[in-house]
Amino acid sequence: MKVICPKCSQVRDVTGMAPDSVVECECGQAFRVPQMAQPAPPPPIGPGGSMSSNIPPYSPAETQPPYQPSYGAPSMSGALPTPGHAVASIILGILSFMCCGIFMSIPGLILGYKARSMIDDNPGAYGGRGAATAGIVINWISLVLFVLVMIFAVAGGLLDTLGSL
Repeated sequence: MKVICPKCSQVRDVTGMAPDSVVECECGQAFRVPQMAQPAPPPPIGPGGSMSSNIPPYSPAETQPPYQPSYGAPSMSGALPTPGHAVASIILGILSFMCCGIFMSIPGLILGYKARSMIDDNPGAYGGRGAATAGIVINWISLVLFVLVMIFAVAGGLLDTLGSL
């Protein structure tokens, strides 16, 4: 049986103790073990015949804290973590459009393919296959555009050189 301290409201387990024996709480309050378990009084009835919403229909001894997974445990929402390689691939793909072209798109491709293989090898451990694929696609587009710009630049330079002869 569990008894609630009248001073600090801490729940004390008095199972197996003799009725009317004195129990001292950690707060210093002494109280007696009841003769028998008394049923909880019915919840108060508010206006309109419904239970009052500010008083729970259970005692504090029956409450339990909500379940919280330990640090590093998989989440209960079902969402799997995305590998950092996939995110880095997308970032490098975006940067390759703005500057550095080939110097960002090739490492972005490597990271994107690495992330996708990690996801495919461990389907229950990683999610984010779409992010890895997006990084791969962005980096390929950037690489092709870079190569085309270089081809046109070289071709334009050759035409200028031939035209001045």
